[in-house]
Amino acid sequence: MRTAYIGSIIALSSVCGVASAATQVFTPADSDVFDLDHTQAYAWGLKYTVPTGETITGARLIISNIWNWQVETNSLKITLMNTPPAYGTSSTIGTSSNYLVTKDDAENVSDYWEKYKNNGNKKWDGWDRMFTWSDADSSATKNTLVYDFNNLYVYNANQTQLLQTISGGPASLTEFKNFIQDGIIGIGFDPDCHYYNDGVKLEITTRKETNTVPGPMAVLPFALGFIASIRRRRTVR
Repeated sequence: MRTAYIGSIIALSSVCGVASAATQVFTPADSDVFDLDHTQAYAWGLKYTVPTGETITGARLIISNIWNWQVETNSLKITLMNTPPAYGTSSTIGTSSNYLVTKDDAENVSDYWEKYKNNGNKKWDGWDRMFTWSDADSSATKNTLVYDFNNLYVYNANQTQLLQTISGGPASLTEFKNFIQDGIIGIGFDPDCHYYNDGVKLEITTRKETNTVPGPMAVLPFALGFIASIRRRRTVR
């Protein structure tokens, strides 16, 4: 009977799951995407391979201290791309693993990247809106935007106060994970006004599950204590 107790204790104690998480931070080749000039549209191409044995558990796009340069109708449209424009085309900076492509938008109020969503030759196949944001403040007050592939959170500049929550999508974390499976992903920016900012970054969080199996000696003190308590109970009886 005592042997059975020891076996049960070791069996229960010998398997435990340990989850380790890591977050990688990426910034575009120009950290503030040229201050999101309203005459242009931009595509950020990023190569990323999920580490072996890990899975993506979260992603966030963060734009720090953004503000519209004057009082006017404005709209910032940001999209998720399965296949961004290729590296090496004209008006490209950065490396083949992390680059920015600039296109002349001529201040067109329509979304520059939307017209490529279902184009005939599938040049930039796969596209979905992440979010649209307008700076409603008539002053030069700065905001920090955080998009978690579910909602857009609008904070004050130093992120001490949440000012607004805006439903995002249809680009979702599931779509982000699907798009990045081939090792490359893109984010498109179409600023229909001039948005000064202090930097753009993308955070990708992954988790790796590992199992640790301690040897019998690791649980032996507990087992012996358990047996001793049984003996004491029997003696009392």
